Amino acid sequence: MASPEQFSITKLDRNDFDEWAALFRGYINFYETSIPDDQYRKTFERILDFKYDLDALVMRQQGESGNSKIVALAHFFPEQTPWSEKKIMLLNDLFVDPELRGKGQGRRMIQAVADIAKETGCLRLQWLTRHDNLNARRLYDTMADCQFVQYRMDRYQRQFSLLNRFGLQSNIILAAAYTNVEAQNTVLSKEVVYPAFQRVIRQYPELAMIYFDGPSEKKKSNHRCWSGFLRSVNLDDHVKFLEISEDEQEIDMTGLIEQYHRVWFDQSARPPWQFIVVNGRQSLLVFDHYLTDGRGATLILDSLLEALNRPARDEDSSPIVHLTSIPKGFPEVDPVELLGKKPSVLLAILTYLRFLCISLFYRGTDLFFQDANYKERKFSFDDPRKEDNAVITKLDTLRLDAQTMSKCLRACREHHTSFTSLLHTLIKVSLATDFYPKAKFSHSETVIDVRPYLPTQDRGRIISTAVSMISSFDWLSNFRRAGQSPDETGNSIVNAKLIWDLSQKHKAHILNDLKHKMSWMQAWLTIRMIGEDEEDHVTTLLPGYKLLQNNAFAVSNLGAFPAAHSRSHGPWAISSMEFSAGAIKAGIGPNLTFNTIGVQDSATVIHVSYEEGSFPEEFVGALLDQIQKRMIAII
Repeated sequence: MASPEQFSITKLDRNDFDEWAALFRGYINFYETSIPDDQYRKTFERILDFKYDLDALVMRQQGESGNSKIVALAHFFPEQTPWSEKKIMLLNDLFVDPELRGKGQGRRMIQAVADIAKETGCLRLQWLTRHDNLNARRLYDTMADCQFVQYRMDRYQRQFSLLNRFGLQSNIILAAAYTNVEAQNTVLSKEVVYPAFQRVIRQYPELAMIYFDGPSEKKKSNHRCWSGFLRSVNLDDHVKFLEISEDEQEIDMTGLIEQYHRVWFDQSARPPWQFIVVNGRQSLLVFDHYLTDGRGATLILDSLLEALNRPARDEDSSPIVHLTSIPKGFPEVDPVELLGKKPSVLLAILTYLRFLCISLFYRGTDLFFQDANYKERKFSFDDPRKEDNAVITKLDTLRLDAQTMSKCLRACREHHTSFTSLLHTLIKVSLATDFYPKAKFSHSETVIDVRPYLPTQDRGRIISTAVSMISSFDWLSNFRRAGQSPDETGNSIVNAKLIWDLSQKHKAHILNDLKHKMSWMQAWLTIRMIGEDEEDHVTTLLPGYKLLQNNAFAVSNLGAFPAAHSRSHGPWAISSMEFSAGAIKAGIGPNLTFNTIGVQDSATVIHVSYEEGSFPEEFVGALLDQIQKRMIAII
């Protein structure tokens, strides 16, 4: 084994170009990208020219003959930050000869750059790495002196950062009602919640992540979105306690969720989430879709419930959460990369042509939601106009009590279908019968959790957004026959057998796609075909959103949580849950999104989100009334 004396860290000199370029080329190849050959010389000259801020260190290994060779490089430069008058030293590139990895040389290079940062008065040393570069992450995560680590975003995180930038979707909310079965007067106070969140954030450091824009690595005028991991989180910035009248809380929980859907996070300043405690019993976990999805949020609430039920002896009630050690498996490997498959270009083209034909051949009253009111927008990354165009989410709610839900689930089992498929069918039946009697064709989406189909990550539970869609394309004549129209008394006349048949057909369609056709997988992987710069997403992703999701509704069902699961073997229990995703801009995303969740032996709640002003005020409420009437009629 080579001794430390055989290695020295120095600046570059003019004779180092060939060795430096060979090592830098290895670094570029590792990230599966490329730069023009002449760029290597240009970069080298900038490093040597003191009028530029770009700097470099190299590690030289001494040979037995007295000659040396370059075996590691580090590129770094100071940059401005709005958080301080001092600059940040950014370690942009770090590469060690593969034959020498695991021997401490990378750590020595980082420390050498850190020493320069300290000598030049920088606020901190900051670095970035690809989140699936496991060896580098393990090294960086042990360097506790760093208060900020920068990572390349995964693909779906970039998608949701763009929705925030243009004001197209605000956030997601998971609400829960807590009860203490051993001490009825105990509430979720700061003294109870803060120690629990200390443990939650250490388990899921995603709650310490921010994101921000920086220059592209490929095109000078473009931008790329980056993830940043903070080593500390101030709970005072994220946990809020509200006191409202009991009557107001009981009557207008929907209004409270709607209110918090109007929160737009400044995602570059602090992690984009809040935990709102209402009257010590109800809670709202409000978060940017960048952090996770609805299923991932349930894992966070699981962790919180376990922490409440199993308090540590030496609980830390401080508002400052210090992340001095990082759990194995954080940050997670990009789920799209984890799947290890490539998208089908042919299928992507065929899908595009299919939706293009739908948009060309079905117009006017042929489709649902042709009467939706919204303003067309043009998108420019440099001029997002978020404040002028931010979507305002409206909600309507259907609450199914425990008895009704029990009957519904029993009927679904008897008819070999699922509640998701039944709800999807009743939505389409009601729209076709009562609101769009001339519509001929419908496209709708069922949101699916793809975690069961992914390789297990180190933590077992995947927090990163891992959802896809399965599309349903239906002629509407059978749905209209199944629904018919309400009679003179207002009672719906329904063809129950046909409704159950259509529901069975939908479930079979979903199962066939999950297990065999796998269009959900190709839809999910297609994002790999989009470039990594923000401008690529603006020119490709947003038009795709509009083509694929306009005139559609989506159903997302997180299911019913078993009572035993929610109690987590302790005094605290979750007695009810609600789930709502902020509306996506009408004309870009689904016109209506149905979000469903429940707790066993308690109510199931269906929130329908849509953009304010896109439909008449009474439209969605009337739709839910018809869905409920038909559901009651057939169960």
